Amino acid sequence: MNFLKENLFLVITAAVVIVGASAGLLLGRSMGAQSDTDSKPYISKAKEINSLASHGINKRGVEAKKRRVEDMRYQAETVADTFLRRNRRDHEVLSFGISGQTVPAFPVDPEFKDRETLRQLFPEKYRREIASLLKTLKRTVPPTTKEIDEEMARITAGAMPAEKKEEKINYAGSATRNDRDRRDRDRFDDRREIRHGSARPSKVVDVKSDIGRQALINLVVRQSEKGWIYADEEQDKTSDSGRGESRLTTGGAMYVALKRNTLDYSDDDLWMAQVGLWVQKDIINAINLTNEQVRKTASRKQTGVAASAVKRLMNIDVRGFVLGGSADSGATTTVLQYANIDSAKGDKTPPRLTGRACNKLYDVVHYDFTVVIPMRYLLRLQRNLMAQNYHTILELSIIKPVQSKVYYYGTDSVMKVTIVGEMLMLTDWTRGRWDKETKTWDKDYPPLMPVEDFLKNIREMNPDALRDEDNKRKGLSPIIKTKTKTKTSKFRRRR
Repeated sequence: MNFLKENLFLVITAAVVIVGASAGLLLGRSMGAQSDTDSKPYISKAKEINSLASHGINKRGVEAKKRRVEDMRYQAETVADTFLRRNRRDHEVLSFGISGQTVPAFPVDPEFKDRETLRQLFPEKYRREIASLLKTLKRTVPPTTKEIDEEMARITAGAMPAEKKEEKINYAGSATRNDRDRRDRDRFDDRREIRHGSARPSKVVDVKSDIGRQALINLVVRQSEKGWIYADEEQDKTSDSGRGESRLTTGGAMYVALKRNTLDYSDDDLWMAQVGLWVQKDIINAINLTNEQVRKTASRKQTGVAASAVKRLMNIDVRGFVLGGSADSGATTTVLQYANIDSAKGDKTPPRLTGRACNKLYDVVHYDFTVVIPMRYLLRLQRNLMAQNYHTILELSIIKPVQSKVYYYGTDSVMKVTIVGEMLMLTDWTRGRWDKETKTWDKDYPPLMPVEDFLKNIREMNPDALRDEDNKRKGLSPIIKTKTKTKTSKFRRRR
Protein backbone atom coordinates (compact mmCIF):
# COMPACT_ATOMS: atom_id res chain seq x y z
CA MET A 1 0.00 0.00 0.00
CA ASN A 2 2.82 2.32 0.90
CA PHE A 3 4.36 1.48 -2.46
CA LEU A 4 1.15 2.45 -4.26
CA LYS A 5 0.80 5.61 -2.27
CA GLU A 6 4.38 6.56 -2.88
CA ASN A 7 4.21 5.71 -6.64
CA LEU A 8 0.53 6.63 -7.35
CA PHE A 9 1.45 9.10 -10.11
CA LEU A 10 3.51 6.56 -11.96
CA VAL A 11 0.78 3.94 -11.66
CA ILE A 12 -1.89 6.32 -13.05
CA THR A 13 0.38 7.35 -15.91
CA ALA A 14 1.04 3.73 -16.82
CA ALA A 15 -2.68 2.93 -16.73
CA VAL A 16 -3.50 5.88 -19.02
CA VAL A 17 -0.83 4.76 -21.47
CA ILE A 18 -2.17 1.21 -21.52
CA VAL A 19 -5.80 2.33 -22.02
CA GLY A 20 -4.81 4.80 -24.78
CA ALA A 21 -2.77 2.19 -26.59
CA SER A 22 -5.66 -0.26 -26.44
CA ALA A 23 -8.15 2.33 -27.75
CA GLY A 24 -5.80 3.36 -30.55
CA LEU A 25 -5.32 -0.25 -31.56
CA LEU A 26 -9.07 -0.86 -31.71
CA LEU A 27 -9.71 2.40 -33.66
CA GLY A 28 -6.94 1.62 -36.13
CA ARG A 29 -8.39 -1.77 -36.87
CA SER A 30 -11.83 -0.26 -37.43
CA MET A 31 -10.56 2.45 -39.83
CA GLY A 32 -8.43 -0.05 -41.68
CA ALA A 33 -11.44 -2.24 -42.25
CA GLN A 34 -13.47 0.75 -43.57
CA SER A 35 -10.60 1.81 -45.79
CA ASP A 36 -10.39 -1.66 -47.27
CA THR A 37 -14.12 -1.59 -47.96
CA ASP A 38 -13.97 1.83 -49.66
CA SER A 39 -10.99 0.97 -51.78
CA LYS A 40 -12.43 -2.23 -53.20
CA PRO A 41 -14.36 -0.51 -56.11
CA TYR A 42 -11.27 1.43 -57.14
CA ILE A 43 -9.15 -1.68 -57.01
CA SER A 44 -11.73 -3.49 -59.12
CA LYS A 45 -11.75 -0.72 -61.75
CA ALA A 46 -7.98 -0.65 -61.80
CA LYS A 47 -7.94 -4.37 -62.48
CA GLU A 48 -10.44 -3.90 -65.35
CA ILE A 49 -8.32 -1.13 -66.86
CA ASN A 50 -5.22 -3.27 -66.57
CA SER A 51 -7.11 -6.12 -68.18
CA LEU A 52 -8.21 -3.94 -71.12
CA ALA A 53 -4.70 -2.58 -71.56
CA SER A 54 -3.28 -6.06 -71.57
CA HIS A 55 -5.72 -7.15 -74.30
CA GLY A 56 -5.11 -4.04 -76.52
CA ILE A 57 -7.65 -1.72 -78.38
CA ASN A 58 -11.08 -3.13 -79.22
CA LYS A 59 -10.73 -2.96 -83.00
CA ARG A 60 -14.24 -4.24 -83.61
CA GLY A 61 -15.75 -1.44 -81.54
CA VAL A 62 -13.60 1.20 -83.22
CA GLU A 63 -14.55 -0.04 -86.68
CA ALA A 64 -18.24 0.01 -85.75
CA LYS A 65 -17.97 3.63 -84.61
CA LYS A 66 -16.06 4.55 -87.75
CA ARG A 67 -18.73 2.99 -90.00
CA ARG A 68 -21.42 4.84 -88.10
CA VAL A 69 -19.70 8.20 -88.66
CA GLU A 70 -19.17 7.41 -92.34
CA ASP A 71 -22.84 6.42 -92.73
CA MET A 72 -23.99 9.67 -91.13
CA ARG A 73 -21.75 11.72 -93.41
CA TYR A 74 -22.98 9.80 -96.46
CA GLN A 75 -26.61 10.33 -95.47
CA ALA A 76 -26.02 14.05 -94.97
CA GLU A 77 -24.36 14.32 -98.39
CA THR A 78 -27.19 12.32 -99.97
CA VAL A 79 -29.83 14.64 -98.48
CA ALA A 80 -27.89 17.71 -99.64
CA ASP A 81 -27.53 16.30 -103.16
CA THR A 82 -31.23 15.38 -103.26
CA PHE A 83 -32.33 18.88 -102.38
CA LEU A 84 -29.76 20.40 -104.72
CA ARG A 85 -31.22 18.37 -107.57
CA ARG A 86 -34.65 19.51 -106.47
CA ASN A 87 -33.53 23.14 -106.55
CA ARG A 88 -32.12 22.67 -110.00
CA ARG A 89 -35.19 20.81 -111.28
CA ASP A 90 -37.82 23.21 -109.93
CA HIS A 91 -35.90 26.48 -110.23
CA GLU A 92 -34.85 26.82 -113.83
CA VAL A 93 -33.01 29.92 -114.96
CA LEU A 94 -34.49 31.88 -117.86
CA SER A 95 -32.51 31.51 -121.07
CA PHE A 96 -32.48 33.42 -124.37
CA GLY A 97 -31.57 32.80 -127.98
CA ILE A 98 -28.89 35.38 -128.84
CA SER A 99 -26.44 35.33 -131.73
CA GLY A 100 -27.37 31.78 -132.67
CA GLN A 101 -26.78 30.34 -129.21
CA THR A 102 -28.85 29.69 -126.07
CA VAL A 103 -27.62 31.95 -123.29
CA PRO A 104 -28.86 31.55 -119.68
CA ALA A 105 -29.51 34.72 -117.72
CA PHE A 106 -27.29 33.40 -114.91
CA PRO A 107 -24.49 32.94 -114.15
CA VAL A 108 -23.19 36.17 -115.66
CA ASP A 109 -20.59 35.21 -118.25
CA PRO A 110 -17.91 37.94 -118.36
CA GLU A 111 -16.79 36.72 -121.78
CA PHE A 112 -20.25 37.10 -123.33
CA LYS A 113 -20.17 40.35 -125.30
CA ASP A 114 -23.91 40.83 -125.87
CA ARG A 115 -25.13 40.99 -122.28
CA GLU A 116 -26.99 44.24 -123.01
CA THR A 117 -29.27 42.42 -125.47
CA LEU A 118 -30.08 39.84 -122.81
CA ARG A 119 -31.08 42.61 -120.39
CA GLN A 120 -33.46 44.00 -123.00
CA LEU A 121 -35.04 40.61 -123.71
CA PHE A 122 -35.43 39.61 -120.06
CA PRO A 123 -38.49 41.75 -119.04
CA GLU A 124 -40.72 40.51 -121.86
CA LYS A 125 -39.89 36.86 -121.27
CA TYR A 126 -40.34 37.36 -117.54
CA ARG A 127 -43.88 38.67 -118.10
CA ARG A 128 -44.66 35.77 -120.42
CA GLU A 129 -43.64 33.42 -117.64
CA ILE A 130 -45.98 35.24 -115.27
CA ALA A 131 -48.81 34.92 -117.80
CA SER A 132 -48.06 31.20 -118.11
CA LEU A 133 -48.28 30.79 -114.33
CA LEU A 134 -51.61 32.60 -114.30
CA LYS A 135 -52.91 30.26 -116.98
CA THR A 136 -52.23 27.21 -114.79
CA LEU A 137 -54.58 28.67 -112.18
CA LYS A 138 -57.54 28.36 -114.60
CA ARG A 139 -58.25 31.90 -113.62
CA THR A 140 -61.20 34.15 -114.20
CA VAL A 141 -61.67 37.89 -113.71
CA PRO A 142 -64.50 40.27 -112.81
CA PRO A 143 -66.54 41.78 -115.66
CA THR A 144 -65.38 44.98 -117.34
CA THR A 145 -67.44 48.13 -117.68
CA LYS A 146 -67.65 47.49 -121.43
CA GLU A 147 -69.03 44.00 -120.86
CA ILE A 148 -71.65 45.36 -118.46
CA ASP A 149 -72.74 47.98 -121.01
CA GLU A 150 -73.09 45.28 -123.66
CA GLU A 151 -75.09 43.07 -121.29
CA MET A 152 -77.38 45.98 -120.44
CA ALA A 153 -77.96 46.62 -124.14
CA ARG A 154 -78.78 42.95 -124.69
CA ILE A 155 -81.26 42.90 -121.80
CA THR A 156 -82.87 46.12 -122.99
CA ALA A 157 -83.21 44.75 -126.51
CA GLY A 158 -84.80 41.59 -125.19
CA ALA A 159 -87.19 43.47 -122.92
CA MET A 160 -88.33 45.87 -125.68
CA PRO A 161 -89.27 44.03 -128.91
CA ALA A 162 -88.94 45.98 -132.16
CA GLU A 163 -92.68 46.37 -132.65
CA LYS A 164 -93.10 47.91 -129.15
CA LYS A 165 -89.94 49.97 -128.74
CA GLU A 166 -91.98 53.11 -128.34
CA GLU A 167 -93.85 51.65 -125.35
CA LYS A 168 -92.60 52.68 -121.90
CA ILE A 169 -92.16 49.82 -119.41
CA ASN A 170 -93.41 50.45 -115.89
CA TYR A 171 -92.02 47.85 -113.46
CA ALA A 172 -94.85 48.70 -111.09
CA GLY A 173 -97.08 46.57 -113.32
CA SER A 174 -99.31 49.13 -115.09
CA ALA A 175 -98.06 48.37 -118.62
CA THR A 176 -98.91 45.19 -120.55
CA ARG A 177 -95.86 43.09 -121.48
CA ASN A 178 -95.43 40.06 -123.71
CA ASP A 179 -94.43 36.65 -122.40
CA ARG A 180 -90.71 37.17 -123.04
CA ASP A 181 -90.68 40.39 -121.00
CA ARG A 182 -92.40 38.60 -118.15
CA ARG A 183 -89.98 35.67 -118.21
CA ASP A 184 -87.00 38.03 -118.14
CA ARG A 185 -88.49 39.99 -115.26
CA ASP A 186 -89.38 36.87 -113.25
CA ARG A 187 -85.94 35.40 -113.84
CA PHE A 188 -84.36 38.58 -112.52
CA ASP A 189 -86.62 38.83 -109.49
CA ASP A 190 -85.95 35.19 -108.57
CA ARG A 191 -82.18 35.50 -108.99
CA ARG A 192 -80.48 34.45 -105.81
CA GLU A 193 -78.71 37.24 -103.96
CA ILE A 194 -75.00 37.39 -104.84
CA ARG A 195 -72.84 36.99 -101.74
CA HIS A 196 -70.73 39.88 -100.49
CA GLY A 197 -72.64 42.83 -101.80
CA SER A 198 -74.90 42.05 -104.77
CA ALA A 199 -78.34 42.54 -103.22
CA ARG A 200 -81.64 41.70 -104.93
CA PRO A 201 -83.21 44.88 -106.41
CA SER A 202 -86.60 46.13 -105.26
CA LYS A 203 -89.82 45.68 -107.24
CA VAL A 204 -90.22 49.33 -108.23
CA VAL A 205 -86.96 50.96 -109.32
CA ASP A 206 -85.66 53.07 -112.14
CA VAL A 207 -85.48 51.12 -115.42
CA LYS A 208 -81.80 51.83 -116.08
CA SER A 209 -80.79 50.96 -112.53
CA ASP A 210 -82.85 47.78 -112.63
CA ILE A 211 -81.35 46.63 -115.90
CA GLY A 212 -77.86 47.60 -114.75
CA ARG A 213 -78.15 45.46 -111.64
CA GLN A 214 -79.51 42.57 -113.62
CA ALA A 215 -76.64 42.85 -116.10
CA LEU A 216 -74.09 42.92 -113.28
CA ILE A 217 -75.58 39.87 -111.58
CA ASN A 218 -75.68 37.94 -114.84
CA LEU A 219 -72.07 38.74 -115.66
CA VAL A 220 -70.69 38.12 -112.16
CA VAL A 221 -72.22 34.65 -111.99
CA ARG A 222 -71.19 33.92 -115.56
CA GLN A 223 -67.59 35.05 -114.94
CA SER A 224 -67.31 33.01 -111.73
CA GLU A 225 -68.18 29.86 -113.69
CA LYS A 226 -65.50 30.46 -116.34
CA GLY A 227 -62.56 29.54 -114.10
CA TRP A 228 -61.39 28.14 -110.77
CA ILE A 229 -60.07 31.28 -109.12
CA TYR A 230 -60.09 35.06 -109.44
CA ALA A 231 -56.60 36.30 -110.32
CA ASP A 232 -56.06 39.71 -111.87
CA GLU A 233 -53.14 40.53 -114.11
CA GLU A 234 -50.96 43.54 -113.38
CA GLN A 235 -52.38 45.59 -116.25
CA ASP A 236 -55.91 45.05 -114.93
CA LYS A 237 -55.20 47.29 -111.94
CA THR A 238 -55.49 50.47 -114.00
CA SER A 239 -57.99 51.65 -116.57
CA ASP A 240 -57.31 50.95 -120.20
CA SER A 241 -57.98 54.51 -121.27
CA GLY A 242 -60.21 55.10 -124.24
CA ARG A 243 -61.50 51.52 -124.56
CA GLY A 244 -63.62 51.10 -121.43
CA GLU A 245 -61.89 47.83 -120.47
CA SER A 246 -61.07 48.67 -116.87
CA ARG A 247 -61.83 45.98 -114.31
CA LEU A 248 -64.26 46.81 -111.56
CA THR A 249 -61.72 46.11 -108.83
CA THR A 250 -58.96 47.89 -106.95
CA GLY A 251 -57.28 44.68 -105.79
CA GLY A 252 -53.63 43.77 -106.15
CA ALA A 253 -51.96 41.70 -108.82
CA MET A 254 -49.20 39.24 -109.47
CA TYR A 255 -45.77 40.33 -108.38
CA VAL A 256 -43.86 42.06 -111.18
CA ALA A 257 -40.30 42.97 -110.29
CA LEU A 258 -39.51 44.90 -113.47
CA LYS A 259 -42.00 47.77 -113.29
CA ARG A 260 -39.76 50.65 -114.24
CA ASN A 261 -40.22 52.13 -117.70
CA THR A 262 -36.58 51.75 -118.67
CA LEU A 263 -34.19 49.23 -120.18
CA ASP A 264 -31.45 50.17 -117.77
CA TYR A 265 -31.70 47.01 -115.67
CA SER A 266 -28.65 45.77 -113.83
CA ASP A 267 -27.78 42.09 -113.39
CA ASP A 268 -28.91 42.41 -109.77
CA ASP A 269 -32.34 43.63 -110.90
CA LEU A 270 -32.67 40.61 -113.15
CA TRP A 271 -31.48 38.27 -110.40
CA MET A 272 -34.14 39.56 -108.01
CA ALA A 273 -36.78 39.07 -110.71
CA GLN A 274 -35.54 35.53 -111.36
CA VAL A 275 -35.75 34.62 -107.67
CA GLY A 276 -39.20 36.23 -107.50
CA LEU A 277 -40.33 34.02 -110.37
CA TRP A 278 -39.23 30.91 -108.45
CA VAL A 279 -41.13 32.02 -105.35
CA GLN A 280 -44.30 32.73 -107.33
CA LYS A 281 -44.11 29.33 -109.00
CA ASP A 282 -44.08 27.57 -105.62
CA ILE A 283 -47.01 29.65 -104.36
CA ILE A 284 -49.13 29.03 -107.45
CA ASN A 285 -48.29 25.32 -107.43
CA ALA A 286 -49.53 25.15 -103.82
CA ILE A 287 -52.76 26.97 -104.74
CA ASN A 288 -53.36 24.70 -107.74
CA LEU A 289 -52.75 21.58 -105.68
CA THR A 290 -55.15 22.78 -102.96
CA ASN A 291 -57.89 23.56 -105.45
CA GLU A 292 -57.46 20.23 -107.23
CA GLN A 293 -57.74 18.32 -103.97
CA VAL A 294 -60.88 20.15 -102.83
CA ARG A 295 -62.65 20.10 -106.20
CA LYS A 296 -62.43 16.29 -106.30
CA THR A 297 -64.81 16.13 -103.33
CA ALA A 298 -66.99 19.12 -104.25
CA SER A 299 -70.69 18.73 -104.94
CA ARG A 300 -71.66 18.34 -108.59
CA LYS A 301 -73.93 21.34 -108.17
CA GLN A 302 -70.90 23.53 -107.47
CA THR A 303 -69.00 24.85 -110.46
CA GLY A 304 -66.37 27.47 -111.14
CA VAL A 305 -64.97 29.49 -108.26
CA ALA A 306 -67.66 28.21 -105.89
CA ALA A 307 -66.16 24.68 -106.06
CA SER A 308 -62.59 25.79 -105.30
CA ALA A 309 -60.79 26.15 -101.97
CA VAL A 310 -58.82 29.28 -102.84
CA LYS A 311 -61.41 31.65 -104.28
CA ARG A 312 -59.16 34.54 -105.16
CA LEU A 313 -55.46 35.35 -105.39
CA MET A 314 -55.23 39.05 -104.61
CA ASN A 315 -51.48 39.63 -104.81
CA ILE A 316 -48.00 38.20 -104.37
CA ASP A 317 -45.15 40.31 -103.04
CA VAL A 318 -41.58 39.02 -102.99
CA ARG A 319 -39.93 41.23 -100.36
CA GLY A 320 -36.32 40.24 -100.98
CA PHE A 321 -33.30 38.56 -99.48
CA VAL A 322 -32.76 38.73 -95.73
CA LEU A 323 -29.14 39.80 -95.32
CA GLY A 324 -28.84 40.17 -91.56
CA GLY A 325 -30.31 38.72 -88.42
CA SER A 326 -29.74 36.59 -85.36
CA ALA A 327 -32.04 33.93 -83.99
CA ASP A 328 -29.90 33.52 -80.85
CA SER A 329 -30.32 37.04 -79.53
CA GLY A 330 -34.02 36.66 -78.83
CA ALA A 331 -37.10 37.77 -80.71
CA THR A 332 -37.12 41.24 -79.17
CA THR A 333 -33.67 42.12 -80.49
CA THR A 334 -33.61 40.33 -83.85
CA VAL A 335 -32.66 42.67 -86.69
CA LEU A 336 -33.25 41.79 -90.33
CA GLN A 337 -32.43 43.68 -93.50
CA TYR A 338 -34.09 43.23 -96.88
CA ALA A 339 -32.30 43.56 -100.21
CA ASN A 340 -34.69 44.43 -103.03
CA ILE A 341 -34.79 46.63 -106.08
CA ASP A 342 -38.08 48.15 -104.93
CA SER A 343 -37.38 50.47 -101.99
CA ALA A 344 -41.08 50.57 -101.06
CA LYS A 345 -40.88 46.97 -99.91
CA GLY A 346 -38.50 48.06 -97.17
CA ASP A 347 -41.47 49.58 -95.36
CA LYS A 348 -42.68 46.12 -94.37
CA THR A 349 -41.43 44.94 -90.99
CA PRO A 350 -39.64 41.57 -91.28
CA PRO A 351 -41.21 38.79 -89.19
CA ARG A 352 -39.18 37.47 -86.26
CA LEU A 353 -40.37 33.90 -85.97
CA THR A 354 -37.18 32.20 -87.14
CA GLY A 355 -34.71 35.08 -87.32
CA ARG A 356 -33.05 33.34 -90.26
CA ALA A 357 -30.82 35.27 -92.63
CA CYS A 358 -28.48 34.39 -95.48
CA ASN A 359 -25.57 32.27 -94.25
CA LYS A 360 -22.99 29.80 -95.55
CA LEU A 361 -25.54 26.98 -95.88
CA TYR A 362 -28.59 28.70 -97.39
CA ASP A 363 -29.95 32.02 -98.65
CA VAL A 364 -33.24 33.36 -97.24
CA VAL A 365 -36.02 35.12 -99.18
CA HIS A 366 -39.15 36.58 -97.56
CA TYR A 367 -42.46 36.96 -99.37
CA ASP A 368 -46.16 37.41 -98.70
CA PHE A 369 -49.35 36.73 -100.63
CA THR A 370 -53.05 37.34 -100.01
CA VAL A 371 -55.91 35.01 -100.84
CA VAL A 372 -59.63 34.74 -100.19
CA ILE A 373 -60.34 31.31 -98.74
CA PRO A 374 -62.71 29.49 -96.35
CA MET A 375 -60.90 28.92 -93.06
CA ARG A 376 -61.34 25.13 -93.17
CA TYR A 377 -58.98 24.98 -96.17
CA LEU A 378 -56.27 27.27 -94.82
CA LEU A 379 -54.21 24.53 -93.14
CA ARG A 380 -54.29 22.45 -96.33
CA LEU A 381 -52.95 25.41 -98.32
CA GLN A 382 -50.12 25.95 -95.83
CA ARG A 383 -49.12 22.29 -95.93
CA ASN A 384 -49.09 22.26 -99.72
CA LEU A 385 -46.93 25.38 -99.75
CA MET A 386 -44.37 23.98 -97.32
CA ALA A 387 -44.23 20.77 -99.38
CA GLN A 388 -42.99 22.66 -102.45
CA ASN A 389 -39.47 23.42 -101.20
CA TYR A 390 -37.86 24.85 -98.07
CA HIS A 391 -40.83 27.05 -97.10
CA THR A 392 -41.77 28.20 -93.60
CA ILE A 393 -44.94 30.07 -92.61
CA LEU A 394 -43.89 33.06 -90.50
CA GLU A 395 -47.06 35.10 -89.99
CA LEU A 396 -50.78 35.03 -90.72
CA SER A 397 -53.17 37.95 -91.02
CA ILE A 398 -56.86 37.03 -91.16
CA ILE A 399 -59.54 39.68 -91.70
CA LYS A 400 -63.02 39.89 -93.14
CA PRO A 401 -62.91 40.72 -96.86
CA VAL A 402 -64.35 44.00 -98.07
CA GLN A 403 -67.76 43.51 -99.66
CA SER A 404 -67.73 43.64 -103.43
CA LYS A 405 -70.39 43.36 -106.12
CA VAL A 406 -68.07 41.92 -108.75
CA TYR A 407 -66.77 38.77 -107.03
CA TYR A 408 -68.91 35.70 -106.40
CA TYR A 409 -67.37 33.13 -104.02
CA GLY A 410 -70.30 30.78 -103.63
CA THR A 411 -72.14 30.08 -100.39
CA ASP A 412 -69.02 29.47 -98.25
CA SER A 413 -68.04 31.95 -95.56
CA VAL A 414 -64.65 33.28 -96.62
CA MET A 415 -61.85 35.34 -95.09
CA LYS A 416 -59.04 37.43 -96.53
CA VAL A 417 -55.78 35.78 -95.44
CA THR A 418 -52.27 37.18 -95.86
CA ILE A 419 -49.50 34.61 -95.46
CA VAL A 420 -45.93 35.78 -94.77
CA GLY A 421 -43.37 33.11 -95.51
CA GLU A 422 -39.73 32.45 -96.19
CA MET A 423 -38.03 30.25 -98.72
CA LEU A 424 -34.56 28.79 -98.21
CA MET A 425 -32.27 28.08 -101.16
CA LEU A 426 -29.05 26.15 -100.66
CA THR A 427 -25.97 28.27 -101.33
CA ASP A 428 -24.50 25.46 -103.45
CA TRP A 429 -27.37 26.31 -105.83
CA THR A 430 -27.59 30.10 -105.63
CA ARG A 431 -23.86 30.82 -105.22
CA GLY A 432 -22.41 27.72 -106.85
CA ARG A 433 -20.65 24.56 -105.69
CA TRP A 434 -16.85 24.70 -105.56
CA ASP A 435 -14.85 21.57 -106.37
CA LYS A 436 -11.80 21.67 -104.09
CA GLU A 437 -10.00 18.92 -105.96
CA THR A 438 -10.16 20.50 -109.42
CA LYS A 439 -10.38 24.03 -108.00
CA THR A 440 -13.21 24.92 -110.37
CA TRP A 441 -16.96 25.51 -110.16
CA ASP A 442 -19.15 22.45 -110.62
CA LYS A 443 -20.57 22.60 -114.16
CA ASP A 444 -23.99 21.47 -112.87
CA TYR A 445 -24.03 24.08 -110.09
CA PRO A 446 -22.31 27.25 -111.33
CA PRO A 447 -22.37 30.49 -109.26
CA LEU A 448 -25.73 32.03 -110.21
CA MET A 449 -25.83 34.99 -107.81
CA PRO A 450 -24.17 38.10 -109.29
CA VAL A 451 -21.37 39.78 -107.39
CA GLU A 452 -22.62 43.35 -107.54
CA ASP A 453 -24.82 44.41 -104.61
CA PHE A 454 -25.79 40.92 -103.47
CA LEU A 455 -22.49 39.31 -102.58
CA LYS A 456 -20.92 42.64 -101.72
CA ASN A 457 -23.75 43.71 -99.46
CA ILE A 458 -24.11 40.29 -97.86
CA ARG A 459 -20.48 40.60 -96.85
CA GLU A 460 -21.04 44.16 -95.69
CA MET A 461 -24.03 43.24 -93.52
CA ASN A 462 -22.91 39.82 -92.36
CA PRO A 463 -19.36 38.77 -93.40
CA ASP A 464 -19.79 35.36 -91.75
CA ALA A 465 -22.53 34.53 -94.27
CA LEU A 466 -20.03 34.24 -97.13
CA ARG A 467 -18.10 31.07 -97.83
CA ASP A 468 -14.41 31.07 -98.69
CA GLU A 469 -15.22 30.49 -102.36
CA ASP A 470 -17.67 33.41 -102.30
CA ASN A 471 -15.01 35.77 -101.02
CA LYS A 472 -12.72 34.70 -103.88
CA ARG A 473 -15.26 35.56 -106.60
CA LYS A 474 -13.99 37.95 -109.24
CA GLY A 475 -15.14 41.47 -108.47
CA LEU A 476 -15.00 41.14 -104.69
CA SER A 477 -12.24 43.20 -103.15
CA PRO A 478 -10.09 41.68 -100.37
CA ILE A 479 -11.66 41.73 -96.92
CA ILE A 480 -10.72 44.82 -94.93
CA LYS A 481 -11.74 44.91 -91.29
CA THR A 482 -13.73 48.10 -90.83
CA LYS A 483 -16.86 49.11 -89.00
CA THR A 484 -19.94 47.59 -90.61
CA LYS A 485 -22.18 50.08 -92.39
CA THR A 486 -25.86 49.92 -91.63
CA LYS A 487 -27.43 51.77 -94.56
CA THR A 488 -27.25 51.36 -98.33
CA SER A 489 -29.49 52.48 -101.14
CA LYS A 490 -31.20 49.08 -101.44
CA PHE A 491 -31.54 48.06 -97.83
CA ARG A 492 -34.01 48.86 -95.11
CA ARG A 493 -33.42 48.12 -91.43
CA ARG A 494 -36.34 47.18 -89.19
CA ARG A 495 -36.53 46.02 -85.58
